[in-house]
Amino acid sequence: MVVANHALVMAAMESEAVLPEPKNLLLVLDEGHHLPDVARDALEMSAEITAPWFRLQLDLFCKLVATCMEQFRPKTTPPLANPERLTAHCEELFELIASLNNILNLYMPAGQEAEHRFPMGELPQEVMEICQRLAKLTELLRGLAELFLNDLSEKTGSHDVVRLHRVLLQMNRALGMFESQSKLWRLASLAQSSGAPVTKWGDAGGARWPDPRLVPLRRDPRQRSA
Repeated sequence: MVVANHALVMAAMESEAVLPEPKNLLLVLDEGHHLPDVARDALEMSAEITAPWFRLQLDLFCKLVATCMEQFRPKTTPPLANPERLTAHCEELFELIASLNNILNLYMPAGQEAEHRFPMGELPQEVMEICQRLAKLTELLRGLAELFLNDLSEKTGSHDVVRLHRVLLQMNRALGMFESQSKLWRLASLAQSSGAPVTKWGDAGGARWPDPRLVPLRRDPRQRSA
């Protein structure tokens, strides 16, 4: 017997190390009306995908990589750190983001609070292909940020501490952002997870923030729809 609150149960469903296999599990939930909100908070993955925001983040990252190559050059230069290659990589990523923004905006009225849920998590083929490509591109940037972060961490005794610490903080922030984006697009490009559909929806923030977010929600087979 395992006694836990809703949030811990949802967290345990991320791994098979805590709860028994579904066929050997009897799950009794008290205050079940709270479960949908808790499940959504625990299992969803959302991120900012507005085109202007993405353009800014990519430009900042390119400048950060250039700073690392100039001031804290690693012993082995990562192929993606080449300025021309990194620029082309980021341009492709931005073009895909802009295209996805345009597509998602077709599903939601401009300038209004809006949300569109894709039935059974089935994205249009064009959107699915974009998500799959974005998953690969953002994962490569995540790997590049992680490589630089690890290299910078080994330079603490041989460079100016203040400058190095500033770049470390910026690279750590970039790594966190790309980790979130990589997870978002990887989840968005899945049709199913653990045998259940991956629910997906886009939402727009209204007149002030009219561009959409895409929110995939992984559903575990141990959950049952209300």
